[in-house]
Amino acid sequence: ELRPEYPFSIDANEDALRTIGTLGPGQNFVLKYKVRIDPSAVLGDNSLKVACKTSDSGWIEAKTAVSIQAQSKSLIIEKVFSNPSEIEPGYRALVVVEVANIAPNAVREVTLRLDLASADLPLAPIGSATEQNIALIPGNSNATFTFNVVALADAAPKAYKVPLKLLFKDYLGNTYSLNDTAGIVVNAKPVLEAFIEQSKLLRDGTTGTVIVKVVNRGLGSVKFLNIGASDTPTVKVVVGRFRHYRIQAGRERGRKQGCPSAYLVLSRCKQPRVLAGCFGGVQALYAGRDKQIRLGA
Repeated sequence: ELRPEYPFSIDANEDALRTIGTLGPGQNFVLKYKVRIDPSAVLGDNSLKVACKTSDSGWIEAKTAVSIQAQSKSLIIEKVFSNPSEIEPGYRALVVVEVANIAPNAVREVTLRLDLASADLPLAPIGSATEQNIALIPGNSNATFTFNVVALADAAPKAYKVPLKLLFKDYLGNTYSLNDTAGIVVNAKPVLEAFIEQSKLLRDGTTGTVIVKVVNRGLGSVKFLNIGASDTPTVKVVVGRFRHYRIQAGRERGRKQGCPSAYLVLSRCKQPRVLAGCFGGVQALYAGRDKQIRLGA
């Protein structure tokens, strides 16, 4: 007969009393029980009682030690994010890692390591170490690790994979480890400026070519740039020959002049005015964004 006491129990449909019948000399018999453990059980050895008797003797009770251990994955990495969500090159950010203890028992000596050692990662710790410790995380609770990082000035805008390593111990002193990966986004906004590089509009009622230069002075690259122009009261767009451009951060790439330019054939109206005032702006469409750029002289 199995005589479970806290923290052990058996289901109602499980028979604690079993009859073997005849057991000859030197023979043995194996009985299988489905035993449940209370979620709040203390880790370590717990006693489970077993009793047996024969037809001509009373009950003989014995205790067997059952070792209760925590689940190896009782501590998980639940959420990783940065503030701001996208880090600009040369700027600082907070990387926040939230861990959850999904077991009812506490874990201790919890260590989280943010591995920034790879040369492919343009991130560096600033004002804090890449390894942090929490002495104890109670059962069914969360804890937060916060790291201060800076994106290197020459970091390429893209998503980077940052390795995470989590170490902790259970009540019995057993050590567990968990490896995971966090995604950190480095991004920079492009800053577009447009101005008239060259104009061949000489007098009213004539047509000529205006070369518009678009420069990216930001840290982020512009892809698939489309440029368009519209009429103003004093200048009419006759023909516009536009091309797709990719403008790299901090520099331009295009024609012989070393910059992307839009070639516009314009018709000058009768009221003479400064060209930069007549031709008020160009419409730039890049990477799914629509931006109005006002021309400079």
